[in-house]
Amino acid sequence: MKVQEISSGAYSISSAKYVLNLAPGVGAARLRLQHSTQCYHFFAGGDCPTVGGREDCCRIGDWRILAQNDREVVFSREFSSSLWEKKQLLLVCRAGSLEFQHVLQGRGLLQEVRFFRGHYQGFEYGFAGEFDEIYNPAPNFQERLYYHPVEHLEISHGNCLESWAGGQALASPCHCLGVRDRREERFLVAGLAAEPGQYRWDEFSWNPE
Repeated sequence: MKVQEISSGAYSISSAKYVLNLAPGVGAARLRLQHSTQCYHFFAGGDCPTVGGREDCCRIGDWRILAQNDREVVFSREFSSSLWEKKQLLLVCRAGSLEFQHVLQGRGLLQEVRFFRGHYQGFEYGFAGEFDEIYNPAPNFQERLYYHPVEHLEISHGNCLESWAGGQALASPCHCLGVRDRREERFLVAGLAAEPGQYRWDEFSWNPE
């Protein structure tokens, strides 16, 4: 496993299974799986609300190496929280795994921990816009019809036995998906892509119903 400091508070960690880039401040982390096209951008933090309390952070510290040996590297960053006297995120990088932990000090009954989704200076990060639900008009053999923003969704042209359980949607014509936003309004989103010389047609008609 190789660890490289790209700039102040920014690191690159690479192993035989993944490459992880950590950005300072509110910048998103980027995880790329080796020998794969899978790449994930995520908010390297998360809310830790108490019962009846909502958390907001006003400062996010830079990443720093807390410990390092032949088996693992431990990174940490601190948050200034509206609920906790001290809040720290620990990231344990091993050659075949990544482990995230929140260390909290203060008073209050912890309600839940929302990894990769949190509030910073009044804005919400790690959440897919204003959409609460995604409808898949072309489910695969798992027959999964609905997805939510915190879940993994992968669109493909055929049943893939290697995809995440319950996280695959088949590519319907025009790559169409239905979404429902927080105002309970419904929309239809579609995308069509073709490379020169690969797909040719004179007319394309499709009835989504």
